[in-house]
Amino acid sequence: MYSFTDPKIEEALADAARRGVKVRIYRDGLQFADEEARSARRGEKSVIDKLRSVSGVEIKIKSHSLSMHLKTYSIDGRVLRTGSANWSFQGETEQDNDFYLVRDPETIKKFEQEFAELWNRPDNSSP
Repeated sequence: MYSFTDPKIEEALADAARRGVKVRIYRDGLQFADEEARSARRGEKSVIDKLRSVSGVEIKIKSHSLSMHLKTYSIDGRVLRTGSANWSFQGETEQDNDFYLVRDPETIKKFEQEFAELWNRPDNSSP
């Protein structure tokens, strides 16, 4: 996810992980750094700070300078969500964005393979 500031989504992911769901979050490095700095200036924990300590949640940060701009995820290999909205209040409620759910197994499999390649980049870091 490019931008991730919505505490409701953070809570839903934390709850899912506590139920045994494997949650992997791949973030853009510059956007992540900006969000962490904004949270620190406000004296708050970021959503990633809150998720770091939740068992079952893995987080990686893209270290490469080009944007990681994906806003797509797979749920149990059965549903693929894609679209232009970030996980932010503005992205979900105020901006013009699209949102698609895909149930085609081949499309989902292709995304999961591409995600695995991104996830396994040797220059990724952990927050």
